[in-house]
Amino acid sequence: MGATAQFGKYAAVSMAFPAANTFQQIAIPDFNTKKVVAAITNTGDYSGYFKVYASSTNYNVSMDSICASTSKGSCIGTANSSTIYTDLANGETGYVTLTINRKNATDVGLIYVDVSRSDDPQSSDAGYAGFEVTE
Repeated sequence: MGATAQFGKYAAVSMAFPAANTFQQIAIPDFNTKKVVAAITNTGDYSGYFKVYASSTNYNVSMDSICASTSKGSCIGTANSSTIYTDLANGETGYVTLTINRKNATDVGLIYVDVSRSDDPQSSDAGYAGFEVTE
C-alpha cells in the first residue's frame, strides 16, 4: 500500500515478519512474551523518516514495546510503547522489534503495524500490515 501527499513524493514500504507462517500467524505459548522482528523496506520515492506505529486488538495479547533494531532483534536506541521513527533511504531495509505478551490461555489477538511519512502522517500512509498471535 502506498499513498502520495498532496505535493509530496510517493511513500511506500513493504513489511515482512520472519517469525510468521504463511497465514501471518505467530505462535506464543500461554502467559509468555516473545520478540518479533519486522523488516521494513522503503519501496517508494520518498526518502527520510517514517513513523512506525503498532497496536493490539485486545488486552490479553498486548504489544508491550517497539524499537528500531538489528535483524537479530537487538534494540538500537530507546524502546517505546507503540511508536518509533526510523530513517530509511530509497531501497533500504530497516528492522523493528515488537515485544508481544500473551496473557491468557485461550485468547488470540491481532497486532497491527502502520507506517507513514513522519512529516505528514495524516495523508501519507506508506504501508499497513500485521499478524495474528495464536497459541
